[in-house]
Amino acid sequence: MGRADARARRALADAEPAVYWTSRTEPPAPAEPLPRSSKADLAVVGGGLTGLWAAVLAKLRDPGREVVLLEKYRIGGGGSARSGGFLSESLTHGLAHGAWLWPEEIGTLVALGRRNLAAVEEFVAAEGIDAGLRMCGKTSVATEPHQVGELSDELSLYREHGFEAVFQGAGGVRADIASPTYRAGLRLPGAGAWSTPPA
Repeated sequence: MGRADARARRALADAEPAVYWTSRTEPPAPAEPLPRSSKADLAVVGGGLTGLWAAVLAKLRDPGREVVLLEKYRIGGGGSARSGGFLSESLTHGLAHGAWLWPEEIGTLVALGRRNLAAVEEFVAAEGIDAGLRMCGKTSVATEPHQVGELSDELSLYREHGFEAVFQGAGGVRADIASPTYRAGLRLPGAGAWSTPPA
């Protein structure tokens, strides 16, 4: 167990897993009904990147399937836009997190995540979608002294699972991102970011 895992376990020792919205005393106000009656074989709730991709995959697997995508605001907005439109191979919010929660399944989860990311990239290219998709990689950064060691621990884990991860000291990460607050970085190729033209 790495230092980060031990620290996380201590910090969460008294935590009680609970679903936030079930602890409310009153139900949320009902949303506006759909503007028209609609029938579907599959309804996908949420038009962010995950919802859009789920709807696309459903249609690709069965073109005759009626798929309805429900989104309260703008398609591709919300969390998908606020995060800057990042695409990652991770299905577990980070490899260390996934290895901690699902040590026996992490190899399969890594393989599925990589396959999913490649499929998104191929689909965007094949369909000629002007999403501004760039497979530019990603960097996790350390801003506190203890995080430098955590990134070093993660380097071994990423390499163990076949990633071409590179540890960057302060000079290396600041050459990429000129911030005096960055003490180290863990660079991973393969992830991407997208930007769509303004609506």
